[in-house]
Amino acid sequence: METPIPSPDALVQLLGASLILTAHLALCLGRTDARRTPYLAANTIGAGLLAWEAYRTEQIGFLLLEGVWATASASAWFRIVTRRCG
Repeated sequence: METPIPSPDALVQLLGASLILTAHLALCLGRTDARRTPYLAANTIGAGLLAWEAYRTEQIGFLLLEGVWATASASAWFRIVTRRCG
């Protein structure tokens, strides 16, 4: 029996979900802070990937959820980065 190879879409979804879940787990375990760049980067990129997949497959509710999540994370990340550079 052959092991099925995940489709490119499935790989993007797995990567996006893994980034968000890893960041959340690190936060719950006290290994990061919600204002740290790695946490916000993982949330922004993960949610962005999932939002893109939701857009491509016309899953409007999922697109709304992930689009807002990506936008909020990116906004917080941008504020932190500009505060450090400014």
